Amino acid sequence: MAKLLRNHFCKNGLVVKTLCFLFLNLAFAFSLQAQTVTVGAGDDEPNDPNLTHQPFGNFFSYERSAGIYLGTEIGTSGTISSIAWFLEATNSPAASVPTEIYLKQTAKTTFTGNEFAPTELSGATLVWSGNITSGQLVPGTWITINLTTPFVYSNASNLEVIVATNTNNISGGGTPTRLESNSNAKDFRVTNLGVTRFAYWQRDDAPPGTDGTNFNNLPFTSNYRPNIQLTFSGATQTCNAPTGLSATNITATSADLNFTASTTGAAGTYTIEYGPSGFTPGTGTVISGVTTSPRNVSGLSPNTAYQFYVTKNCGGTVGNSTTTGPVAFTTTAAPQTCDAPTNLTASNITATSATLNFTGSTTGATGTYTVQYGPVGFANGSGTTVSGPPYNVSGLTPGTTYDFTVQKNCSASGTSTFVRSQFTTTAAATCAAPTSVSGTGTGQTTAQVTFSGGDAGTSYTIEYGPSSTFPNGTTTTTASSSPANLTGLTAGTNYTFVVRTLCSNGVTSVNSPSGTFATSPAAQTCDAPTNLTATNITASSATLNFTGSSTGATGTYTVQYGPAGFANGSGTTVSGPPYNVSGLSPNTSYEFTVQKNCGANGTSSFVRAQFTTSPAAQTCDAPTNLTASNITSTSADLNFTPSTTGGTGTYTIEYGPSGFTLGTGTVISGVSTSPRNVSGLNPSTAYQFYVTKNCGGSIGNSTTAGPAAFSTTAAPVTCNDPTNLNATNITNTTADLAFSPSAGTGTYIVEYGVTGFTPGTGTIVNVSTSPASVSNLTANTTYQFYVTKNCGSGVTSNRVGPASFTTTNTQPLVCNAPTNLNATNIGNTTASLNFTPSFSGDTGTYTLEYGPSGFTPGNGTVVSGLTSSPYNASNLLPGVTYQFYVTKNCTGSNSSTAGPASFTTTVLPCATGTWLGITSTDWHTPSNWCNNTIPTSTTDVTIPAFTLFQPEITAAANTRNLTIDNGATLTLTSGVLTVNGIFTNNGSFNSNGDGSLAFPTSNPNGQTVGKPGVTTIFRNLTTGGGAVSLGGPVSIKELLTLNANLNTNGQTFTLLSQTGNHAMVVNNSGVVNGTTTVQRYINPGINQGPGYRHLSSPVTNATIGQLNDPGVNMVVNPAYNTNPTPGTTRPFPTVFRYNETRLTATNPDFTFGWESPSSLGDPMTPGIGFTINMLPTTLDVSGTLNNGNISVGPLTRGSTAKSGWHLLGNPYPAPIDWDQVTVPAGLDNAVYVFRSTGQYSGSYTSYVNGVGTPGTELIAVMQAFFVRVNSGAPTFTFNNSARLTTYDNPAVYRQSQPETRPIVSLSVQDNTGKGDQLHVYFQQGATATFDSEFDAFKLPNSGNVASFYSVAGNDMLSINGLPVSIPGTLIPLGGRVPQAGSYTITADQIINFKAKQDIFLEDRTTGTLHNLRQQGSYSFTTTQTDLTGRFFLRFGPATTTGITAIDLATEVLVYPNPNKGIFTISMPAFNESVTEAKLFNAIGQQVWQQNLKADNKPHIQETIRLNKLAAGVYTLRLETGAGPVTRKIVIE
Repeated sequence: MAKLLRNHFCKNGLVVKTLCFLFLNLAFAFSLQAQTVTVGAGDDEPNDPNLTHQPFGNFFSYERSAGIYLGTEIGTSGTISSIAWFLEATNSPAASVPTEIYLKQTAKTTFTGNEFAPTELSGATLVWSGNITSGQLVPGTWITINLTTPFVYSNASNLEVIVATNTNNISGGGTPTRLESNSNAKDFRVTNLGVTRFAYWQRDDAPPGTDGTNFNNLPFTSNYRPNIQLTFSGATQTCNAPTGLSATNITATSADLNFTASTTGAAGTYTIEYGPSGFTPGTGTVISGVTTSPRNVSGLSPNTAYQFYVTKNCGGTVGNSTTTGPVAFTTTAAPQTCDAPTNLTASNITATSATLNFTGSTTGATGTYTVQYGPVGFANGSGTTVSGPPYNVSGLTPGTTYDFTVQKNCSASGTSTFVRSQFTTTAAATCAAPTSVSGTGTGQTTAQVTFSGGDAGTSYTIEYGPSSTFPNGTTTTTASSSPANLTGLTAGTNYTFVVRTLCSNGVTSVNSPSGTFATSPAAQTCDAPTNLTATNITASSATLNFTGSSTGATGTYTVQYGPAGFANGSGTTVSGPPYNVSGLSPNTSYEFTVQKNCGANGTSSFVRAQFTTSPAAQTCDAPTNLTASNITSTSADLNFTPSTTGGTGTYTIEYGPSGFTLGTGTVISGVSTSPRNVSGLNPSTAYQFYVTKNCGGSIGNSTTAGPAAFSTTAAPVTCNDPTNLNATNITNTTADLAFSPSAGTGTYIVEYGVTGFTPGTGTIVNVSTSPASVSNLTANTTYQFYVTKNCGSGVTSNRVGPASFTTTNTQPLVCNAPTNLNATNIGNTTASLNFTPSFSGDTGTYTLEYGPSGFTPGNGTVVSGLTSSPYNASNLLPGVTYQFYVTKNCTGSNSSTAGPASFTTTVLPCATGTWLGITSTDWHTPSNWCNNTIPTSTTDVTIPAFTLFQPEITAAANTRNLTIDNGATLTLTSGVLTVNGIFTNNGSFNSNGDGSLAFPTSNPNGQTVGKPGVTTIFRNLTTGGGAVSLGGPVSIKELLTLNANLNTNGQTFTLLSQTGNHAMVVNNSGVVNGTTTVQRYINPGINQGPGYRHLSSPVTNATIGQLNDPGVNMVVNPAYNTNPTPGTTRPFPTVFRYNETRLTATNPDFTFGWESPSSLGDPMTPGIGFTINMLPTTLDVSGTLNNGNISVGPLTRGSTAKSGWHLLGNPYPAPIDWDQVTVPAGLDNAVYVFRSTGQYSGSYTSYVNGVGTPGTELIAVMQAFFVRVNSGAPTFTFNNSARLTTYDNPAVYRQSQPETRPIVSLSVQDNTGKGDQLHVYFQQGATATFDSEFDAFKLPNSGNVASFYSVAGNDMLSINGLPVSIPGTLIPLGGRVPQAGSYTITADQIINFKAKQDIFLEDRTTGTLHNLRQQGSYSFTTTQTDLTGRFFLRFGPATTTGITAIDLATEVLVYPNPNKGIFTISMPAFNESVTEAKLFNAIGQQVWQQNLKADNKPHIQETIRLNKLAAGVYTLRLETGAGPVTRKIVIE
């Protein structure tokens, strides 16, 4: 405008100079006018007073808020002189609110929820500080704050407004108090932005700080942001110059030029001009449009002095600032060159070594040299580095050409080029070993070896030793020629030898081929055993021990025992080992003998030892004669006769109500005498008691004597006095004599008479409660009365009184009721209600009450103060039957009520489909509808307001168009409401969560469901041919079917998860547009406390921190991931992901794969699982629902045996069916789901090929699961085809498809029911080893939960698929229990086997064969936690007769494997007493041999201890009657 005025009136010369000057001043004034900007046009209601009382909230002691207002929203720049917020309403706001307001410019556009209030205040300007008084808080106005420090805003970035309020002072001193008693004291106007641009902090104990471990320091964030008004002042802006010029990071050719931008005055950019020192401004190099500092300049000259200036460019009428500068700086000198070495040569060359030489460069920069060598043509930098000088290399190959390179390293000046040269090693001397050797034993200690071939030597070295240890423990000797004689050998020993030639050139050959020979056996003796001892001696048993002889002939041992001095060979023979004897006499001396039996080599001498049994143990004898005496209502003496035999001790008494269970009563310990008085008993109660003697030590406790019974007496009766005697309703002849009854049961004796009467001579009235109504009194007479309570059984209270009263002098008038009630002039909403007033008796007005027929008086419409008839009633409902009553209201009393009288209003004309509601709320009752017609799918339905009953749907209902009028309510309680037309809700539509709403696909109309401020809950919601939009909060309990889109429109939309109901989504042809909250209910059924829950996200863009709900208490600590002993990390994380790459040779265990996220802000990546240690609660996560293909990968597999595991997660808001999942190549087909049973305990269930724990195949919403990579790096893709499309609650196991395969499912459980399950089945194509498509591994259970699995080679399987050939199959089982004790193995399922097919559980510890088809469970006791080798599942015959070598390969177990050198061999004995076992190392040398003894048992089980062997892979060979069996053994 100002520019137009100037151009029109001045430039064109239309007015005189004075007039022109006047308009110029007008234009200038126009340009200085203040500008007000309002940011936020909405008037939204988040229903959150903690948010809407911001920014001046004082419900908490310390409150902070911050709002981000975008530069594009503000749209201008300048100096902000005031700021205002719009106040909607108040509710008793605080009288004075200490407040500070800060402003700052920021590049931030949203809040993440991880900000701290002090961090947001950093860099902000305090623009106002003071108190906001309640007088300033006028509802419906802008609350304007004029800034004490105006703020210059450039609009180059966004504006952050920060407000701090405190009850005491801003820094947090004083005692915290809440100034306002509720959080809705103030209600400011806000706008829903759809993004989080507002944050607020609230604390009572201290100002919000920066400690992230205290969640009170983290903000609440919201899409709702307070609206503000900013006033930009019209003062003339200046263009202020920059300051603080400096140069940094200076090199030979570049530098950073720094300046401090001006924060006051007008906004703008900056111009930098630089040149050689002393240059004239305007002749230098200019850089324009600079917005930030520093600015790097390059292309400078080395070692040169420069200067630079900076000017701010504000543009427009403001112009430029003054120029700041110059500031000087000098570039550094140019860098030196790095010159390469010269004269590369090799000297001192031999067949395997050389010295590498070069001449270092003498020009350029100094430095060091890198020397490398390698094969001819090796790449620069990839050779073997040589240290020096001198640069000597060794270990070279004879007769080989090598390259070597030299490079100079000059530090800051870089490196030189590589220089290369070449040399060749000399040829090596040779000496060939003999090619043919042989040996022959010539006696018990001598042998002769012969050798030939190879080069002739000056001498020969013969190396020999026992074959069992060769080449370890060898002996060498020198020979001049062949043959050579060996002496000093061991009789009966196999030897191995080699020969080496020493040639005349000084070179010794390698070993010749090995030869063998055997010395003659020596005569053997039968040596006696030694070290006879007896251990484990009790009063009746002992274990007899000895050391078998290790010399002489082998043999067996005969052990006998008897009385001291018994003759050799005449004692009782003991079998063993172990050699346990029982049935001995206490405190008696015995002897035992041992003799070795060497077969053909005879027997040894007898060896004898003696032992004495322990004295007989004392008994702990129970007390007797239990009785009770001195019994009162609350106490008794409990008597018993102490035992006088057996061990001494004290007594424990336990008593309780008759029939109580021992262990649940009241216990008195340490009782030494009888009787013992007990008190605190209940009157009239039957009790029992028990007594046990406690002898202590090894004797223990006696049996428990009792119970003995007694009953307490009744409690003594207390009869309490009544109180508060007074008389009411006094007339001339009557009165009510009132009192306050006392505690306890009883009746009351009321005695009255003329004042001064003697108690006992008055009139007595017996009553059960107050008052006692008396009559026939004398008018105008004073009376007295007394009250006594009668508690029965002759017990009475004290007589209380007297209380006095005086009767009136006259007879009261009667209040007579009206008569002749009727209705006339009846219309559809009006009627005249008539009655005949009563004209006799007392005068008064009339009260009329009316309501629907059958209403209860007191609940109708009441009209009081009527003086005449009729009363004209209005606003009645058409077609409704009413009743009315009339009562006369006299002075001091009312008449009886007359009525009811009935009438029915007339019916309005209506259309079919109009709700009348004259009968009930039932939608399905015809009389509730116009024309008695229940709506169908072709009926247009209208629900009007103000009907007698509003409709309720409890079963399937149909409409075409459905309209709910303003003020009307439709309630959907259960059943499905199908709307085939348009749904219009002008009133209220209530759904409590058991009803469903459906729009058919044939319905093309867009729909709106939900009302603001009220959450509508549907069991199911189906969208039709048109989109459904939310008009208010909506929740789904079970099924959301999307045939078209559902638009949330910023409303809260929730998929509920509750006991028995878990919502799911079916995406047919639609999606949910907008944010959805998905709940996950954690069922406490098997773990009511904390535990690990494996979870995943069904939405995008969610962070782990979203799940930090009450009861979750998330802790992350990335230090866990680098701690070599992660279990010692503190604080210990409660949130983990799984990373299989963490497994190494050092840490190969599966559990080492867990790692902590970096922060709670880490994303929940769809398809990737994580676990949280948390209480069972209901979690919720919000975001955009996942839909369509979601790929995870590539999935890796490391190098350890337990590598390749990945924790994935269901990414959808619907369960997925594992049977419908496409498993990629390289991934096992099995899925593994964890079920928590304790804070650190739980078990994995598995599923593959239709076999597994029921329900595991259904992966619930937000459920994570494990899979395993077997090869390659596959990518796993989730797709909608695997999602369930009909409602199914995965917490309820569904019925599986008909099964035809033979299956056995076994479980092991402790006495609490905790345990584990394994499955064995038979199918064509499966093998005895692990099959990716048929089998599932056993993942380790955690905590105190048992593990149970089958063994296939070195693999532990939870599901084992085997070939169809069933008879004779033997399956080794393994397991681990948390502690020694009693357990039960149960056949949970045995199906599809032939009727005569026996299935045995074999217990090799007890020698038991248990037929599971005859009895489905087997209980056992174990002292070991490892069950491997104890149990086998056997199909068919109960013996091992006729087992082939192939069968034996299955029956032989070696465990654990890998191991630390200690392992167990378990196998059938084959009716042989001894099985030979040998162990060979990787090069075929035998390193161990032992005979495994069956000791007349059908099985051999032997623990081998070889923990001194070196780590490596070994071969175990067992020589059995069915042939040899080998096993690979890995010693770690």
